[in-house]
Amino acid sequence: MQNTCGHTFTETENMRLPKRWRQSLIFAATLIALYLCAGLIYGQKSSQRNLLWNNVASAVNRAHQESPNERNFTNANVIRETGTDSIHLALSVSKGTKIEPFYTLLKNILYYRGRFSFNRSECQIKIQTIRNDLCPITEFPSNDSLCLHLLVSNRIREIISATFDTWKPEDVQIIFYDSEDFEKPDEEEINNDRGEEVKMTNLLWPEIIQSSVTKVIVLDTDMLLNQNIANLWEMFTHFGRNQFIGGVFEQTTYLKRLMEDHDFRTLNTGINTGMLLLDLEKMRAVKWSKLWRKAAKEMSTQWNKLIFGDQIIFNYIIYNNPAYFHEISCEWNYVTFGHPNQADCPIVWMIQHAHKQYCSLSDWYRFKGLLLARLVHHVSDESPYPEVFSPVTSVRPFTVKEMKQTFQEVYSAFQRLNYRCFTREVSEL
Repeated sequence: MQNTCGHTFTETENMRLPKRWRQSLIFAATLIALYLCAGLIYGQKSSQRNLLWNNVASAVNRAHQESPNERNFTNANVIRETGTDSIHLALSVSKGTKIEPFYTLLKNILYYRGRFSFNRSECQIKIQTIRNDLCPITEFPSNDSLCLHLLVSNRIREIISATFDTWKPEDVQIIFYDSEDFEKPDEEEINNDRGEEVKMTNLLWPEIIQSSVTKVIVLDTDMLLNQNIANLWEMFTHFGRNQFIGGVFEQTTYLKRLMEDHDFRTLNTGINTGMLLLDLEKMRAVKWSKLWRKAAKEMSTQWNKLIFGDQIIFNYIIYNNPAYFHEISCEWNYVTFGHPNQADCPIVWMIQHAHKQYCSLSDWYRFKGLLLARLVHHVSDESPYPEVFSPVTSVRPFTVKEMKQTFQEVYSAFQRLNYRCFTREVSEL
């Protein structure tokens, strides 16, 4: 079966095999090796070897029949590379992550990729804009498909699967991975000062995702784009020979000061791991699994609880190995947290329409020393969403409050959109 991720995989299998299956398969593989060796020694005939294979196949089938309820998860290990025409996104939608922001983010991504019914009256997005000098876009540049790698629990998988059975968005393929089926880091690596489990998922993607997938964009679900994600994917082409982590520096000094308080350093202000470009092929080549676990143990000798999980470890590795890192401009991960220095990232959020573009607006703002927001990351412990939205009308950087207000306006607009708006045919463009 050919999927839109540029891979071929079996139709009935989608996640890493449960432990009981793996044990059965290991046992079967051992039998194969023993019988083949015996065949070489005693010169068994081909008919006898065929009988062996039939016996092994029966053993494997019995192992499958023992776990009928677990077969709904496909084993990602059966995926085989057949093409490179997909954009791969990795997201964790488990352990307290709300599903609604994931749906809204996906709508937002599909909209800016042109997978949207612009001509339907019920699909009109009502977002306040500042300028009216818009130029129509007659076609979209990216024809590649979207492949979502989702780390989920059984319950979340069932909910998302049911939604997509009805939704069926265009050019989207989902591969599920069982969040309970991957090795967890040691206790000292995953607990924070309050004894709570923190996010370590982003460190594990090279292990989670099938080895035939060589690159992936990692996203948190509390984000919105203001441009086609294909433009972010294209940045992989700018990576240097040794670079395999692409990210944006924090706009505040909070992380930098926190790490310095524990006698650690960061490049610049440290990177935010809510959005990462990971070259999985290079990470596997440097034995990333051993690298980050070694880093975590080294840090734990001076810092008993790593309160920010993978973000702390990524920054520790990057500081000690700067050649691994490729910096991405702050407009690709503007974080609405704390009190960012506007001089470091003077951002404006001009609402872009997918089927229109501002005539040279981005260049005009750059001439004024301002950056056009392309991806905004909403980070806050409290509700960031004001009841009243007041768009900025002057040519100046947005404040954090104004960015939060705009986030709410855009988020609400996409959240209200019906799923049917994303199932139109390409001919409707």
